[in-house]
Amino acid sequence: MANFGLGWQEGLSSWVLVGAASGCGVHALWKALDQDVLDLRQPVASPAEVPALPAGRGLVVVVNPHSGPSSEVDAAEQVGALLPQARILVPGRDGAAEDIDALLDEAVAWQGIKALGISGGDGTVWAAAGVARANGLPLAVFPGGTLNHFAKAIRADTHQTAARAVQAGSGRSIDVADLWIETPEGDVNTKTVLNTFSLGAYADMVIIRDKMEERFGKWGAGILAAIQVVRGGVPAQITANGDRHESWLTFVGINTYVPAGLAPATRRRLDTENLDVRDYQTTQRLAPVRLVARSVLGNRGTRALQLFSGRSEPKELLTTIDLTCISGLNPKGEAGVDLAHDGETVRVKAPEGSSVHIRLDMARGGLAAYAP
Repeated sequence: MANFGLGWQEGLSSWVLVGAASGCGVHALWKALDQDVLDLRQPVASPAEVPALPAGRGLVVVVNPHSGPSSEVDAAEQVGALLPQARILVPGRDGAAEDIDALLDEAVAWQGIKALGISGGDGTVWAAAGVARANGLPLAVFPGGTLNHFAKAIRADTHQTAARAVQAGSGRSIDVADLWIETPEGDVNTKTVLNTFSLGAYADMVIIRDKMEERFGKWGAGILAAIQVVRGGVPAQITANGDRHESWLTFVGINTYVPAGLAPATRRRLDTENLDVRDYQTTQRLAPVRLVARSVLGNRGTRALQLFSGRSEPKELLTTIDLTCISGLNPKGEAGVDLAHDGETVRVKAPEGSSVHIRLDMARGGLAAYAP
């Protein structure tokens, strides 16, 4: 398989990374990159009928105290103060289950439940979304993670905002996707995807970053991980909807993301009823470097990428995508397929050289969520 350790690419990528890491962008360049080329208005979706729950009566909220940065504010106490008649469940408290998944099952089994609430980051929220969908319940999201992409997308970006929507019965119908993962042994695992799904370089970067984060911090570990992926990254061997090729990164957004190309940043709507599929094959020049620029510079990377490239790769708008991936060794030396969705990495263990089948199906209006 091809290796991306090409000399001229390494030189340019190192320049971008070292410049970003050392602050050599200088104030003028930083301001230029900060002239956002995106319309970052918060996305919207069609209204959904959800029950109004005065004081939170009929709402059961599961709180993950381990999500996001440490804080002196107790999320359970804050939600309880805003919605005094809601039932609040915290792992290990008052005889509750220790595991979040078990606690979610315990929550939906409560006889008087009318809606499921969740406090945590995107990884916790997607787990709760799957349980809410399976039980026909609307979901109330109380942001408690580091980035809180989904909570921000539905405009429930504070506990107060989410609580007001719960009491008023204000909801939105949100498109999600069903992710099906079939192992070589025939085992099938199903997940709900709220924001994005990816295969390839991003998952590798997260694995390497997590290994080095304690020593170098999240920012430093992210830069070093990006360098390693560009210098030694090996593209994934996949078959996408019947087309077999090597891919540096396969990105799937739930609904249409902007801008086009390798720097998808946000959605304008949450009900466009499509998957936004972007497959960056090994023949596309500068794909690794542009991925690194986006990873290091964040939203400002969108502007940087346009300055470097002046063009965008094509994208497809689909309602389903089938992927067959060949198992290989990840940065830890483990055999399998690494994928990422909604801010979490997932390792599908499989013998090296075997096939893992993955499918994403658009679920139009698949989740009713409380939102302004």
